[in-house]
Amino acid sequence: MIDAIELMKYNNVYDSSGRIAYIFTIGCESVRLSSNTYKAESFNINDIAPIPFTEDILDKCDFSTNDFGYKCFCGGRYVLVPMRNAIGVFLDEIESLPNKMELIKCVSSLHQFQNLYSILSGKKLNINL
Repeated sequence: MIDAIELMKYNNVYDSSGRIAYIFTIGCESVRLSSNTYKAESFNINDIAPIPFTEDILDKCDFSTNDFGYKCFCGGRYVLVPMRNAIGVFLDEIESLPNKMELIKCVSSLHQFQNLYSILSGKKLNINL
């Protein structure tokens, strides 16, 4: 189950049949989803599920390699680093020194990562699933 407050337009989720879809609109108790097979279909918010991170999804994310050889996305003072089936959100205190970064959040589902990416970059993250 996903709390409505976690959702943003265009987040990818599983619909009630386990199909990958994206959020079209969000209401208090329902969402309208669209996918390759349907357009703007209504679902109870309790019937959608998060898409967990997998190695395949992480490989489709556009991370660059920093000077220390780590794949990451930098957004201001925050650094998103792929971890095993999750994304670590670090507060970068001392100019990208990996041993000086403090983990502040670990994100384990695709919609949470899409939200963070959007907040830090100001752009929508498109992942071809």
